[in-house]
Amino acid sequence: MRRDTRTVRLVAPRRSPHTQTWVRAFTSRGWEVELASLTFGRSAVSWWMLPWRALKGRFSPRPAVTVFQSMGAHGLLGALLPRSRRTVVVPWGSEVEAARRSRWRSWIGGFILRRADVALVTSNDMAETLRSLWPSSAPELIVISWGVSDAALRQHDHTAARRTVERTTTADHNSTVVLAPRGVGGVYRHHLVLEAFRQARRTRLDLHLLVIDTRRTDATEYEPSDSDGVTILPMQPRSELHTLLAGVDGVVSIPAADQRSTSVLEAIALGARVLLSDIPAYRELLVEGADVDILGEPVLESLTLAFRSIQPTTLAAREANQQWARAHERESIQFDRIVTACTRDAR
Repeated sequence: MRRDTRTVRLVAPRRSPHTQTWVRAFTSRGWEVELASLTFGRSAVSWWMLPWRALKGRFSPRPAVTVFQSMGAHGLLGALLPRSRRTVVVPWGSEVEAARRSRWRSWIGGFILRRADVALVTSNDMAETLRSLWPSSAPELIVISWGVSDAALRQHDHTAARRTVERTTTADHNSTVVLAPRGVGGVYRHHLVLEAFRQARRTRLDLHLLVIDTRRTDATEYEPSDSDGVTILPMQPRSELHTLLAGVDGVVSIPAADQRSTSVLEAIALGARVLLSDIPAYRELLVEGADVDILGEPVLESLTLAFRSIQPTTLAAREANQQWARAHERESIQFDRIVTACTRDAR
């Protein structure tokens, strides 16, 4: 089939906020985006659709660029589609971590990487991980962070944001509120976040934990639940997430492995105190000048202590982090680089 020189096929979950960010990034820079997805409506990824979608792609016009996000189902779909002039894989840290534990997932990961011209990652540690796990399969590796949106980099009224948090959750005015924005999956060690919070709350009854359940996407049909100071919320639109980040006292993210998370970067930019696990991708942030709290192992003990002692970040630290994000993590600049990396030699 003929090749469209200004078309990008994005193979990614349809409802993911990350997918929407990438679609906007390409379309705003003059590229037509075709979305190939294994999700529809509110459904989870359908592995049964994979052979049909791969076969359909064989008879569709071949785009100039194919970008597949993840090294799971969507990565495998992207690898099974006909090669474009430029083929890019965007690995997700959770799936790379799964490949460490599963020979089958490791084989799939190697197959996906062999079908790509470029692997685009957000941290130097992830680049080294791909080289070590798949030394004979890894394509060209490019490290570019996704950055922080201009909306998150603008000055926010933290007092107004706090009132919104109190109005839309069960936290009261005197609470010390911590947000866990990454989800409730095992990869984010959600069980340790809950256990540390419960232990800390025995002596600090003012603590309140907000948890975003990223598996739930429809806020209109979701009632916030509250149990012992823990409020569960559905996945938030980006503007609402920014309000949460600006209105809480702290943000926690303690996965055993990760890249440079957009949620973490936005928490830094919006001035919350950020509690992070001691992993290479997060240590990179500290080395580069971000003011974050790195929690040592065992993380349950260190996070419990951090919860017991947490106080709102100082104005000086907040402003310093905002300046750091504006200088290093502006999304518009980062996606200029990303789009260039994805489309190079494909015009």
